[in-house]
Amino acid sequence: MESVSRQDRRPVIGVAPMLVRQPHPYLPSEQVASGMMDAVVAAGGLPMMLPVTTDKALIDSYVELCDGFVLPGGQDVNPALYGGKPPAEDEPPERKELCPLCDALEIPLVRAAYELDKPLLGICRGAQLMNVALGGTLVRDLGLVVRAPGMVHWQHHSILNHAAHPVDVREGTLLRRVVQADQIQTNSNHRCSVQKIGRGLELVGVATDGVPEAIEAPDRRFFLGVQWHPEYTWRRLGTDALLWKGLVSAAAKCPR
Repeated sequence: MESVSRQDRRPVIGVAPMLVRQPHPYLPSEQVASGMMDAVVAAGGLPMMLPVTTDKALIDSYVELCDGFVLPGGQDVNPALYGGKPPAEDEPPERKELCPLCDALEIPLVRAAYELDKPLLGICRGAQLMNVALGGTLVRDLGLVVRAPGMVHWQHHSILNHAAHPVDVREGTLLRRVVQADQIQTNSNHRCSVQKIGRGLELVGVATDGVPEAIEAPDRRFFLGVQWHPEYTWRRLGTDALLWKGLVSAAAKCPR
């Protein structure tokens, strides 16, 4: 087999997994949505799942090996990480399910990617984790987000396979350059959102009901978090396909 040089190979995109406790609560599984892996491949990247770990040396090796990263959706970010209150006893089970191991992996990944200017795409929980890792806070109940004048909140839960609502994209931003539109249609499946924006980040996309939907670091080559789930809709929504292409294109330009 003919070897491929590091310069000629596809950029390696490290994908953090979700940690789920089904079907057996004592045997958690690390999972990555196949649509996410397929999206990276279709965009020209080489996806690689990053096993969950708290080992700093291993996380440093992930950062060195990969040209870019994806942080997926999943359990709520632990409120203790941004000064919030722990989930109340009367909250639904899914609201009380946190994942400290995922937090422990993803926070150093975010900080390293930011410091080293390695491209990163955060999706739903991933966008929220990006914000928290850089000192921001979250709203755990979208009903508390101030609505845009004359609007009611869109349905922000369990609409994954087709567009659910529009998002206004701020002019002059990375997101605007990538999706090539000032308003896009997105799917939706989230119950939290960013609140105070983290250091070095800006709010660049807002749903027309007023819910924050996208953040980015303007002084980095590609450091973008979105509340929607482009891994489900990239085949039918051209703007979501452009997100994956933007990530992989930016990763291909990183020094190797």
